[in-house]
Amino acid sequence: MGVDPSITMTGWADVTELGDSYVIERIKTYGTSTKDGSLESRIDSIQYNGLDHYAGEGFAIETNYANGRQAELNNAQLIGVLVQERFGHNFIHRIAPTSAKKALTGSGKASKEDMVAAASKLPGWVDQGSKKRNEAVADAVGVAICALKEIQNGSA
Repeated sequence: MGVDPSITMTGWADVTELGDSYVIERIKTYGTSTKDGSLESRIDSIQYNGLDHYAGEGFAIETNYANGRQAELNNAQLIGVLVQERFGHNFIHRIAPTSAKKALTGSGKASKEDMVAAASKLPGWVDQGSKKRNEAVADAVGVAICALKEIQNGSA
């Protein structure tokens, strides 16, 4: 499972290897803002919209370092804690955005449009109905593929 934990739109993607390619098993996006903004509401939203649909054996989350986006970092950390609590994972792959971009497109400097174009070519892609949702789920696909490659190469 790959996750792009944006503060306003979170993308989730289950991806599996098929020979030398990848197949999207399931993708989902959801808005992560809540009406009251409380931590309890955010936890409920993450559990209901994301974790309740998670059935994989591995979990990877995109790390967010830049631009002082503390809220996104907090969201990523919250998802990580909930995954560890619910599924007992001792290790969660943390994937840098440039690594996710390179895994999916071949370039660590790929644009959002490049990410969506590459992800949409994979079997199992389902258009999410909006540019922002497609971008979130494409990032999650890149995160999942990067984690699979790290596991395969023994660098995870």
